[in-house]
Amino acid sequence: MKSTSKQKQLADLVLHPERLRILSVLSGRTLTAGQIAGHLPDISQASLYRHLKRLQNGGIIRVEKTRRVRGTLEKLYTLGEEGEPHFSAEDLLSMTSAEREYYFTAFIAGIYRQFLQLETEVQTNPDLLEKSGYNTHPVELDPAQISQFQADFNELIQRYTKPITTEKKETNERFYLTTIFFPEASNTNDHT
Repeated sequence: MKSTSKQKQLADLVLHPERLRILSVLSGRTLTAGQIAGHLPDISQASLYRHLKRLQNGGIIRVEKTRRVRGTLEKLYTLGEEGEPHFSAEDLLSMTSAEREYYFTAFIAGIYRQFLQLETEVQTNPDLLEKSGYNTHPVELDPAQISQFQADFNELIQRYTKPITTEKKETNERFYLTTIFFPEASNTNDHT
């Protein structure tokens, strides 16, 4: 288990709007800096390379391999072992309320940035709206079912998150599915 301070350091590194977007693009893929830039044209080249370096130094991404292209060495990046920091219940309990609020706000800001990027693209491709949506679904679970629900959901997600390399032809469209799972506050002490 990683220490709480290590998780906080990773979260501080990852929960930056541009770095979150870089990680979203890299998730399940192995890409060059140029390919990443193609997905994120609004991030300057200097900023992109600076973020890639910080993410690599933090173990969030790694260089999968290098190749010679026109006399230069090109790096292919992928997520590293620390690519998706996760807070355990112990991590969350050790944080202050302000820290939990900060991390959640940064997470939501990353989602909002993806939405704004979609809105920009909708101006030239309105059909994108038919492929998106958002909703909240209340789920009724017995306390004994919570772990099984989470395991079932994770199994479903794993079926659709297959790694894609640059050598494979990408025929599937990429979608971002964001989940937030927490109990209804008014019911947290009422288990009747």
